[in-house]
Amino acid sequence: MKQKIVGREKIAEKDLVSIIVPLFNTERFIGKCIESCIKQTYKNFELIIVDDGSADNSLSIAKSYEQKDARVKCYSAVAKGVSAARNQGVEISKGDYICFVDSDDYLSKYYIESLLTVMKHTGADIGVVGKKNMSEKQPDNFKGKFNPQNYKVHLYDRLSAMEILFSGKIMRMCCINKMYARHLFEGEDKIAFKEEFLHCEDVCFTYDAYFRSKKVAYLPLMYYGYTNRKGSA
Repeated sequence: MKQKIVGREKIAEKDLVSIIVPLFNTERFIGKCIESCIKQTYKNFELIIVDDGSADNSLSIAKSYEQKDARVKCYSAVAKGVSAARNQGVEISKGDYICFVDSDDYLSKYYIESLLTVMKHTGADIGVVGKKNMSEKQPDNFKGKFNPQNYKVHLYDRLSAMEILFSGKIMRMCCINKMYARHLFEGEDKIAFKEEFLHCEDVCFTYDAYFRSKKVAYLPLMYYGYTNRKGSA
């Protein structure tokens, strides 16, 4: 089902959003990643960076931003992998909404504003935007200012969302380019990353998140920059 976001002014910045970034040996990219987060049009967020035992200057770079912006918070994990780092970030976080960003990726400045607007308007448990594949040397090319009245949102119930997820069309089995309501991470059936999985951990997590959700909203805007590079997991 498609519905237009009508009559929506800029959302009030009452809800805290937690951006969780697992960090491991990405010194060439982490600065750009952090910059894209702190330049968000929606300002009420915390940026939680969980270092998983980096051997390069990644953590030092991240800490330099922590000294300049109180919203940036750096932590050290126990080198158990990306799933454990993300889970630690969730435990530390205080946000009403949570999203995950890989340390070599970056965001449109409208990323939080667009996802939160869609979720607040539709009551969705998960909000999704498009993911743009980028090369290491490709410049940022997110286009267009986000105006909620100009876009139609694709709203799905749980079953429809899972059917589309498994088809590989529109939405993919990855935890990035999505925003999650806090309640999905709470209670007896809370979602979490399976720490025994070092690769493809997104698949189980995304399945569990969609299965627990009641509604998923997709906004057809390419606001997440995914970096294709050698050596990435």
